[in-house]
Amino acid sequence: MESESQLLGKTPDSDGVYIIRSSQPFGRFRGESDTVYVGSSANAQGGLKRRIRFFFHPGPSQHTSKRIKALLDLGGKLQISFHTCTAQKARSLEKEILKEYVREHLELPPYNRSEPH
Repeated sequence: MESESQLLGKTPDSDGVYIIRSSQPFGRFRGESDTVYVGSSANAQGGLKRRIRFFFHPGPSQHTSKRIKALLDLGGKLQISFHTCTAQKARSLEKEILKEYVREHLELPPYNRSEPH
């Protein structure tokens, strides 16, 4: 992953969906994938930029952000991509992406704990 300032400089303040990927694919229950986490920023002040910032500075209750930060601190090479859209579309797109992932691999990405409702 790029440095915090480089990444945040490219990240919009708007709502959207983001996918965090590993530089190398890894085994899943069925097949392989490079997707570590799928998330969205919907109706949040600061949008995607604020959400991505939490990966570098996780709060005490942000367990996924803490795990991603730990992976980065261990030298993990991650890539992040995002798609900006309305808050409503962000939630539905995140759900759609996760459902497709589960169809393909029979499980969620490793850092996703549950499918969005």
